[in-house]
Amino acid sequence: MAAFAATGVAANATAAPTAAPTAATHQAASMPSCPNAGPPQVLTTDLATFEGGDFDDEGRLVVSNWLGSNVHRMDTPGRTHVINPFLLFPLGVVNNDDGRMVVGNGVTTLAPLSQFIPSGQLLSMNPDDGDFHAYARQLVSQGNGLTRGPDGSIYASNDLAASLDKILPNGHVIKGFYQSSGTNGGTVSADGKTLYVTETFTLDAKVIAIDTTTGRGRVYWRPPASLAPAHLDDVKRDGAGNLYVAAWGAGQVWRVSADGESACVLMADELLPAGLVVGKNGTRFAPHSLFVLTHGGRILEIPDAVPTPRPAT
Repeated sequence: MAAFAATGVAANATAAPTAAPTAATHQAASMPSCPNAGPPQVLTTDLATFEGGDFDDEGRLVVSNWLGSNVHRMDTPGRTHVINPFLLFPLGVVNNDDGRMVVGNGVTTLAPLSQFIPSGQLLSMNPDDGDFHAYARQLVSQGNGLTRGPDGSIYASNDLAASLDKILPNGHVIKGFYQSSGTNGGTVSADGKTLYVTETFTLDAKVIAIDTTTGRGRVYWRPPASLAPAHLDDVKRDGAGNLYVAAWGAGQVWRVSADGESACVLMADELLPAGLVVGKNGTRFAPHSLFVLTHGGRILEIPDAVPTPRPAT
């Protein structure tokens, strides 16, 4: 595993928000670059707002185009093609381990009130042709970020209201499983005990660790104070528990060590990085690479960003 330089703020410390630096290169100066990671490579550029993505059972990358209201698939690193030409404002995407993908939506005028008036949907999609049907039995608060735990439970975040939902394998929705803040990206630990989430609309950027049994959360990691207004989006993990964080507002992507004690910059000066997908063994997408989806219409690969790949299953 590559060495990390010590940065960040421990979970039990405090960090007061400071004014945002004027350039991403200045922001990156407060956190070291990740050693050994290669320069980002652009795989495709499109008129799109790429939001969420995951590999299907065939190892193909399925991604949502949020404002374009469609879903794309990338079979090998390169250009994508549309598999569903119209799905209103798709957001999170996760493999459901049944040959299908679960896709969320729910960015509507009701989203800020979704604790009381759920407005999101989870849809089960065929990655071959984009055909879909309802997945959850009920509406969810918002299907912004989706992640799936080892027990088959899916967690659906809401960045506009303090209501993260837990959807059980039978489709039952536990509404407001976590209600302390709005959340965006999410990833579950290998043992299924901890859900890591980010917050977007805050001046105190942080990763929160939520107990998947009780729904109680705690601050797991904060970036240096100069990056407190970074407006975080997605978070993912690798096979060793290192976390990868899309700093949407700062134009950066970070890697956080598995113990939460250190972090480094994998990419800077990129327009609105939103979604992250860790490369995987058994696919055509290099297991040591991190794939970045942006609201600027690009999908990029960061070679050698991942010290410990995800398993093939």
